[in-house]
Amino acid sequence: MGRKLTCWWFLVGALSACRSIDIDPVGGGGSAVQGGAPPAGAAGAGGTPAEGGSGGQAPPCELCGGDVCIDLATDPESCGVCGETCLLDCEAGACVISENDGVHDVDYSVDHLYWVGASTVSRSFGGINPPDTINITSRSYYDLEVQSERVYLTYVNENMPPAPAPPVYIPWATPVVETLAACPGTLDCSGVQLLTASDVTLWTSPSGVYFRSTTLMPVPSVADPVLPGLAISVAASTEPSLYAYGDFTHVYIADLSLPIEPIDGFDTVNSIAFAGTTFFAGDKRGVSCGVAAEPSQQLIVDAGPVASVLTTPGAVFAVMPSESGPDLLVRIPGVCSAVPLEGVEIVASSGACRIGGLSSNPDGERIYWSQYGGAGCAGVFSRRTDAF
Repeated sequence: MGRKLTCWWFLVGALSACRSIDIDPVGGGGSAVQGGAPPAGAAGAGGTPAEGGSGGQAPPCELCGGDVCIDLATDPESCGVCGETCLLDCEAGACVISENDGVHDVDYSVDHLYWVGASTVSRSFGGINPPDTINITSRSYYDLEVQSERVYLTYVNENMPPAPAPPVYIPWATPVVETLAACPGTLDCSGVQLLTASDVTLWTSPSGVYFRSTTLMPVPSVADPVLPGLAISVAASTEPSLYAYGDFTHVYIADLSLPIEPIDGFDTVNSIAFAGTTFFAGDKRGVSCGVAAEPSQQLIVDAGPVASVLTTPGAVFAVMPSESGPDLLVRIPGVCSAVPLEGVEIVASSGACRIGGLSSNPDGERIYWSQYGGAGCAGVFSRRTDAF
């Protein structure tokens, strides 16, 4: 990626302790958010998320155990931190895993990183080995989930008039695309987000939240929809498994059979992620959090629209899209309390491209994200979480 023109606009800030990325999307030393009313997806008026040191200056020299100065921002053998080896290249401390344009979503499952493009699904062992690829029907794929080497996909049906577009799945060992479930009646089954938890697959659509159990219902089938759903998440570490789904004004917390009291005060929930029994939700206002057993929430980052959230041990990552500027990938302290804007650290800025899916490996050592949206939008990146 470093050998061609791309739409990643990075400037690496100089910090002695943590190496955050200082973004100057306007190219003149200004901040990511100008004074006055912030643009959509920006971090609020009067400042930027964690501007990480002196903009435009080179990072401090790192010897990495030798006697030669290593640039952690560009060295593919020590990318972000000493010894972090990249599959392809190193851009501003992030490894380039794939340069496939049009990658919308990524998912890390067991020991492989998976990603979906317009007509392919790829996976790389550990996100560091050359990928294997399966060719699939060319569609506008939206969401990707992987469980037990089964790749689950949702897509946007672009036919006129739009036809139902239920999720599909692909067994990796025998890559034949199969429909996850038939769409009942005339309901809209266009997949928005989906997830797999234990033996249950859930997905959302504008007409409801659906589920299918591979144990109880081995033949693909659909349960009665449960309220319109825009976002969904699962707390895999809890027993019984909790899941949450969000709509235009509420987040609903449930186990796999019994919904509990809805939590109100939201504005179009785009994404939800669990940290134990605490949930973090991104909507048009920013990032909010709450506890599953308590029917309340609090806005912890008043940052404008948030498209997706990801929890890792000790931190929350969020994508803040913008119509007038670059999408931002930011890191937020993983605490359920108000976070000042100076505590929100910019990890990446996508220039004219869009930041898509987020994922992490099981121990939270690395995060992965995708980029899509136009020519030069290379696809998949990773970064060590101790590089921030």
